[in-house]
Amino acid sequence: MSEALILTVGGSNDPIIYSINNINHDFIYFIHSKSSLKNVQEIVDSLNIDRSSYACKEIDDFESLEESYLSSKEIIEDAKDNFSKIHVDFTSGTKPMVAGLVLAASKENLTLSYVGSNRNKDARDKNGVGSVKEGFEELKIINWGDNNE
Repeated sequence: MSEALILTVGGSNDPIIYSINNINHDFIYFIHSKSSLKNVQEIVDSLNIDRSSYACKEIDDFESLEESYLSSKEIIEDAKDNFSKIHVDFTSGTKPMVAGLVLAASKENLTLSYVGSNRNKDARDKNGVGSVKEGFEELKIINWGDNNE
């Protein structure tokens, strides 16, 4: 069974690396902005991901829900044509990028996930309301409907 992983990319690489390392996949689709393309390259380099194992989709306006939705829908259609199982991770990226991906994925009943914390009181910075600290990550899986798991 071939598996695709679709990710939005923002300013923090660690949660994305955590997802990649904890979700089975044969291919990765990165949805990014012009400024977060450097993050994709850093992630790919740090994990030694072969160029034939991923594709990138740039969002011109990372604050556009419509563009994010339409781009995500396009990527999901491509993934459906090429892979038997699709996993969507919306941990990173701007709110419109994340919302666009989740909206597109929800119409397909795919498995979704995000990197949250293990709820330890020290798991997040900014007095417990900021980003998840390294070592406290936990992959949160969301299954709904007749997904493809």
